Amino acid sequence: MTYIISQNDQIDKIEELKKMFNALDDSGDGLLQLEEIQKGLRKVFGNVKGNMKIFEEMMHSLDRNLNGVIDYTEFLTAASNKENLLSD
Repeated sequence: MTYIISQNDQIDKIEELKKMFNALDDSGDGLLQLEEIQKGLRKVFGNVKGNMKIFEEMMHSLDRNLNGVIDYTEFLTAASNKENLLSD
């Protein structure tokens, strides 16, 4: 029973992450551009003082395949606790 409940919790978390990704994806192309990430983070944190280097560094750290955008898989990998996604 605990296993079933934990799986439902995981499904809920993944659904919530999907909603976040879609909210950030203004173009609807399934990829997050640097500008979309900047816009989303500004909504959460307000204007960031200083240079925009922090956004570029974040983008680079999330972009595992180095194609210049963040796809849904990269987003999930970054946002999820990997241990919670693994099951026996």
